Amino acid sequence: SARMMELAKARNWGQNRVVFVTSGVEAWAGEMEYDCVLTGLFFDNFKEAHAVEIVRQVAPYLKQGGYWLESDFYYPKKRGKLWQAILLQSMYISARLICGVEAKRLPDMDKIFLGEGFRVLYAGFHYQRFIRSVVYRKS
Repeated sequence: SARMMELAKARNWGQNRVVFVTSGVEAWAGEMEYDCVLTGLFFDNFKEAHAVEIVRQVAPYLKQGGYWLESDFYYPKKRGKLWQAILLQSMYISARLICGVEAKRLPDMDKIFLGEGFRVLYAGFHYQRFIRSVVYRKS
């Protein structure tokens, strides 16, 4: 949201140059090579094929050895909890009706990133393992 971007821009970033992107990802073209890309609660909005396209579009702008910090909902088939499945499906139905979100299920981001030459450096879980944060590194 615009308010979230304004709050983030007001932070002290030290010597780091931080670029905030608010356009649709399909319209974005990088200005340079970046050290890090952050996508939070982002890929859950897309079908898997579209998520692959986005990673392929953005990855060339990430420096070799750069980091992609990705955090999103996580629901492993056959291991997730019933309340998570119900909440996730409720969110998808609402998002589809209200915002036109295309996805009906979570894309397999590990498969996508590993297939594009990234490796997992770290994975952490939150909210009873319903949200997962991953640090991928571009090989």
